[in-house]
Amino acid sequence: MVLKPRVIAVCLVVVTPLVLLGVTPVNSSSSSCQLCFAGSETLLQTKRLVMSMRRPARKLYKSYLTHMGLMQDADQLCSMTPVPWFPDSNIARKPQNLMLQELYRTALCLKDSLLLIREQQSRLTGPHEALHSQLEKAQQQVTGLVTNTQCTLCLQGLTLPAVTLPARPTDPSAFQQKIDGCRVLRNYSKLIGDLAKAFRKHLAKGKGAERQKKRNRTKPAAAF
Repeated sequence: MVLKPRVIAVCLVVVTPLVLLGVTPVNSSSSSCQLCFAGSETLLQTKRLVMSMRRPARKLYKSYLTHMGLMQDADQLCSMTPVPWFPDSNIARKPQNLMLQELYRTALCLKDSLLLIREQQSRLTGPHEALHSQLEKAQQQVTGLVTNTQCTLCLQGLTLPAVTLPARPTDPSAFQQKIDGCRVLRNYSKLIGDLAKAFRKHLAKGKGAERQKKRNRTKPAAAF
């Protein structure tokens, strides 16, 4: 009999004043923009960072499944119930301003969840060197993604969405912790994969247009 996984927690964009238990609001005021340097290519840096995260995210998910003994039942256990605070569609298809706001919100929630997964993994199986290192690297990359996305929004004059971090589960079973972890990492891999694919295509298109401009500038004038 397969146990149906429960929902981990909800990470909401705050649109009205709410009283929430067990959640941590994130400061999204204009003071968050003070460390961002005008003129920096934060959008390009964000896209390149996401593309560099694609393969490590996929490897991390597979490594987690293997180490937690979930590889055989991954399709059923890790995708049965969605993680509420992940986007329910491919945000790469959204307008750029909405995509950036959604990415910022999700990355903040993901950063906190990766920390929890690292803590749980250490308790469940001990600090397995390879997996623990992969989780630590993913958390560092997501932290960088939060910073880059935040500065991109600030420098473009876009609003930083108010974010409420996921509530920590209360005394989940060891099995439930494994399922929660694989659900988060599966969605993480998919999110980064979808964005990396879209960014790579967009950057390649931009390079092609730039090469065409250079060819047009160097083309000799037609003789009359």
